[in-house]
Amino acid sequence: MERKIRGVLIISGITTIIISVFLVLYYRVYNNQYTGLMDWWAIVLLSIPTTVMICSRILVEKLNIEIDESFKDKNLFGKINILVNKVVVSIASVLILPLLFLNLILMLLLSCFNLPGKKTFKKLISKGFQYSYENKIYILTRNEIVIRIFANFEDFFISFDYGKTFDRVEESRLGLQYNRDFLKGKLEEYRTAHPVDKQRGDAVPPVAEFIDFLDHNLAEEN
Repeated sequence: MERKIRGVLIISGITTIIISVFLVLYYRVYNNQYTGLMDWWAIVLLSIPTTVMICSRILVEKLNIEIDESFKDKNLFGKINILVNKVVVSIASVLILPLLFLNLILMLLLSCFNLPGKKTFKKLISKGFQYSYENKIYILTRNEIVIRIFANFEDFFISFDYGKTFDRVEESRLGLQYNRDFLKGKLEEYRTAHPVDKQRGDAVPPVAEFIDFLDHNLAEEN
């Protein structure tokens, strides 16, 4: 058991180092224009080995496992152990893990504030539309009319035959051509925005514009 714990500590430590170096290169060299919080995949990628490393380090302390003695005659593993046991674990415990949790909490909070909820569609709901959210799609239905807004906020569809066929809202027969062209422009502006701007909220999806357009061009329910 002690041997397995030592192995997990060393492997997770080495993995943490490799992933940390990879992320530094990715965010500082390959994607050096990036600012703000790390991506979800980066947080998960670094969190797993770091958490395993710290947990195994705690077990080593609790079980009084003598790691240094186990590697004193093995130069390569001895050096790796010193790096993991005395340097990497300390840095991870004090710096890396708290930053990961902070990033995770902030991203969750930003997601809660940025994602539209039922109140976003209150103008249509007040016109008699029924609201639901299924499979990352916002759905509003009223008699033969079905509106589907995908969670990427780049796809807005409407059906006038109970959902048998759908047209893109900005290409449908609703409203004036001028207004539809305006929606196309706002949508293209959001689609081509930098991912960082989308993440930080600088690039806002045109949900409000589409809701206003639908609200203006769909009559009240009789």
